[in-house]
Amino acid sequence: MLFEALIMTLVREMPVLTAARIVGETDKLLWRVIDHYVPEARAAVDMANVHAVGVDETSSRHGHDYITLFVDLNAHAGIDGSSHGR
Repeated sequence: MLFEALIMTLVREMPVLTAARIVGETDKLLWRVIDHYVPEARAAVDMANVHAVGVDETSSRHGHDYITLFVDLNAHAGIDGSSHGR
């Protein structure tokens, strides 16, 4: 359980592949841990008081791998980040 907590802490601050190299595991294993915990955390978030949302989209490389960010403008806090291909 502590290992998963370490992984989730690292991937908030750096790319998954970099975190995988630090802990000596494959990025595939880290993505499995992320895919296990993120839906659970999202389900626990109460968004009933969100009234103003900002949306931004950016790409990690020109023309590839976009990420869309959703932000609660009143609380100045991130709501969600969804990535998708081209």
